[in-house]
Amino acid sequence: MNVASQAADAATSAGSRVAEAASDATRRVVDAAASATSTQNTLVQQTEQFAWAGDKLRATSDSMPQLRESFSNVRSALTDLLDNQPLVLGAVGLAIGASTAHAIRMTSLENDMAGSSERHGQE
Repeated sequence: MNVASQAADAATSAGSRVAEAASDATRRVVDAAASATSTQNTLVQQTEQFAWAGDKLRATSDSMPQLRESFSNVRSALTDLLDNQPLVLGAVGLAIGASTAHAIRMTSLENDMAGSSERHGQE
């Protein structure tokens, strides 16, 4: 093999390595650009979600004075009712207790101690 042939082989080999390096660099740039695009899309979506949440928060905070006034009115009405009609509180408590007791089944111990409801109905 002569010097010219060796130089040609070395140049071809160097050219191949340069081409591979350029191809690898191009692939890395494309991958980085794809990653950046994906990150940008994610950030845009998150920004839109934050904007939506901010709008909802502003709408809620705008209605807070109305809610406070409504709560105050209800509290005032209940206070007036209980001041003027104290037996209403007792009647409401009795109704709540009776409905709760009716909704809960009797245990076997209660049936043994008080008797079943069928026996009470017969007496």
